[in-house]
Amino acid sequence: PAQVGTVLGIGGAVAHIIGSAGVYFEGQVSEEDIQTIHMGDPVSVSLDALPGKSYYGHIATISPSASSVGRLFSVRVQLDTTASEVKPGMFARGNVTVKQIKGAVVVPSIAIIQKDGQNVVYIVQKGKAHEAKVQPGLKEGDYTEVSGVIPGDQVIVAGQQNLAEGSQVKVQAAIAAC
Repeated sequence: PAQVGTVLGIGGAVAHIIGSAGVYFEGQVSEEDIQTIHMGDPVSVSLDALPGKSYYGHIATISPSASSVGRLFSVRVQLDTTASEVKPGMFARGNVTVKQIKGAVVVPSIAIIQKDGQNVVYIVQKGKAHEAKVQPGLKEGDYTEVSGVIPGDQVIVAGQQNLAEGSQVKVQAAIAAC
């Protein structure tokens, strides 16, 4: 960016050097989520310009302070492999797995309703609705991890607000807890 004859201040940029080695992704993490990530955590990176492809890397640095606007922390993700199609300046999104629960049971979030101050889902057994009290856990997209049902239980996701224990139900499409 510097021109011949320009007098630069201390730390002024003379040139930007771009190489093919050491490609990284830099993003922001909110203050609510910053405690869930750590140096070295694996990250899956997708680029808008290259749909359908994922690149993998790890968290290389985490800024010790948040920006004053939005309270976001800068995070640098070092890509593990260098692909020639990845170019500096491309827009990217990173996904970090913050917690895995082996054997977790998940249900569609819309299946969980409040009844008498408790979280419940209705499951189908022998053509009848049965109430199951659940304890919600992690939420990912449209699904919530729960305890209180077992994998394979058919969960009611429509009209459950008006059901009572033992109500006759007709299954139109099956969605099972998994």
